[in-house]
Amino acid sequence: MSKTRKKAIEGLQSGDSFTVTRTLTEQDMKRFADISKDYNPIHFDDRFAEVKNLNGRICHGLLVASLLTEIGGQLGWLASAMSFQFKKPVYLGDT
Repeated sequence: MSKTRKKAIEGLQSGDSFTVTRTLTEQDMKRFADISKDYNPIHFDDRFAEVKNLNGRICHGLLVASLLTEIGGQLGWLASAMSFQFKKPVYLGDT
């Protein structure tokens, strides 16, 4: 049983925090693009990303945001709304 699931069973407290760590891969990006139909070249073309002053291809924002659903799934929690503010790009291969 995961720590998150155990904490959910024992009871959540205000201020509890959770961490999800995953290295985002080429396959993750391709699968997400196939589902979302978001084939923006900023995700798939190194030269295009460079022209946009990025250090490489960036992951889809909603792919990154979807990592939170892992926590929700372990808690048995269903979100009715989410809000995100990205502070910097998440690049292919980032963890």
